[in-house]
Amino acid sequence: MGDQNIIIEKLVEAFKNLQPYLKILFESEVSVAITDQEKFVYVNYCDKLDLKSQSGDLIPAGGAIRDALNNKREVIKEVPKQVYGTPFKSFAIPVKDANNVIGIVVFGKSLEKKNSLTGITKEVVDSLTEMSGAINHIAEAVQSLALMNEELLVESNKTNDQVEEIKNVVKVVEAIASQTNLLGLNAAIEAARAGENGRGFSIVAQEIRNLSNSSSESMKKIREVIDNITKSTQSINGKIVQFNDISQNQSASLEEMAASITEINNTSKLLEDIGNSL
Repeated sequence: MGDQNIIIEKLVEAFKNLQPYLKILFESEVSVAITDQEKFVYVNYCDKLDLKSQSGDLIPAGGAIRDALNNKREVIKEVPKQVYGTPFKSFAIPVKDANNVIGIVVFGKSLEKKNSLTGITKEVVDSLTEMSGAINHIAEAVQSLALMNEELLVESNKTNDQVEEIKNVVKVVEAIASQTNLLGLNAAIEAARAGENGRGFSIVAQEIRNLSNSSSESMKKIREVIDNITKSTQSINGKIVQFNDISQNQSASLEEMAASITEINNTSKLLEDIGNSL
């Protein structure tokens, strides 16, 4: 038992000398405690991680120290914030003489920075995932609008074709009206030559000319309406083409944004993995 105490005492002395360098080795402040088989014999806690136990206190049940003593091997545990007020990782390393475990050296490394980094990274990943989903939704909507515009353009072109057909019909009707007017004029001339005998025929000839003039006026109005429809459909076609160009540019921009977000998301997940490995 005396030899075991000597070993523990030398170990304590060594850690007193080593304590200033532990922060460099662990890349953060650490708390250190040394126990024999029953109690704490040395404690040195950093400001951010007070493990509450003091020299002379008995080793508590259920912790990393007790597990390392019982199992005679290294035990690493993560202790949640609820236990000591600060989350930390505990490294319990058995100290052995020739045959037995005579004590434990335990290091406590705060996980506050790691958990903070992991939490922030997770929030970033979640936000980027939501943004990516929103951008994909917008991209789908833009593509749907582009398809609808293509369909509108097709229908508008059909309307133009139908307008051209109506124009051709109007030309035919105008030609008929012109011929009818000429026929009525000739009939009036012949009725005048016939004198009293052609009086009834003269009335018919006048009605024919009136019908022709009325048809001509109607065709002029129809042509004006058709011209307005043509201008409107041409304007609509121009707007549709312009919108399609804008949609294509937006789709390209959204694809670039989605690719950038995916890259950032992958980097964030890598940071999260690094944080989890600390």
